[in-house]
Amino acid sequence: MKTPLRPALWLLLLLNFVVAVTAPMIVDDSQAVATSLGTALVSAGVGFSLPRSPGRNRPRGR
Repeated sequence: MKTPLRPALWLLLLLNFVVAVTAPMIVDDSQAVATSLGTALVSAGVGFSLPRSPGRNRPRGR
C-alpha cells in the first residue's frame, strides 16, 4: 500500500487544527469540547506522521 501524499497530510493537519480552534467559538457545551479534542487528536496524529512520511528528494534504497 502506498503512503499518502505529503500535501494531503498538510491539508488534513491544517483543516483539523482550524476546526479544533474554532469549534468552541461556534458550538456550546460538551459538544464543543468533544469536537475540539477529537480533531486535535487527529491533527496531532497527522503531525506526528509527517516527518516519517517519505519525502520527494530522498534517494531510494535497493
